[in-house]
Amino acid sequence: MNKTDVETLILRDLESNDIDQLWESIENDLKDLPSSWPVNKRFFTEWLLENVLSEFPTKYIIEYKSDQGIKTIAGIISVDIITNQNQINYQMADQGDADVTYMTFSKYSGLGVATFAVQQISKILINSKFNPTLRIANWNKASARVAIKCGYIKYDSSELKDGYFDDELSITDVYRKIRI
Repeated sequence: MNKTDVETLILRDLESNDIDQLWESIENDLKDLPSSWPVNKRFFTEWLLENVLSEFPTKYIIEYKSDQGIKTIAGIISVDIITNQNQINYQMADQGDADVTYMTFSKYSGLGVATFAVQQISKILINSKFNPTLRIANWNKASARVAIKCGYIKYDSSELKDGYFDDELSITDVYRKIRI
């Protein structure tokens, strides 16, 4: 598989019928999940479905369409809108920020899938008057490259607890989208 052509990628809202296929793809690569995402199927399902019918969706599927027209899920992207109620959970975040996390399945790593998804979600967020931010562990050089390619700049760094299920502290860099 070569570098993915943008016409073969689609970013769409998550639908409830995507969950079984998503979990099937994820359960073998739980270590690759962003640390803030649940690693138990029931909690993962609840987390995915919490805003499926809301006015502003928060979970999106990155879909790959092959030359034969077959669509497969290449990844998932999540958006958490920072509000007065949840701001305490997002160090270095401001109200109106939209914290973006994503995962590309290993079969699609290095093909531009993450870059495509971050570019697309950034447009959606900016058009909706949110400030897109990426929180990237400082060891995650691939995601840092994606952020920079998509017009984000490193804004701040801090030692943070690396997710809900991890008590370890790690250095996390916050990237903010440069507005043109």
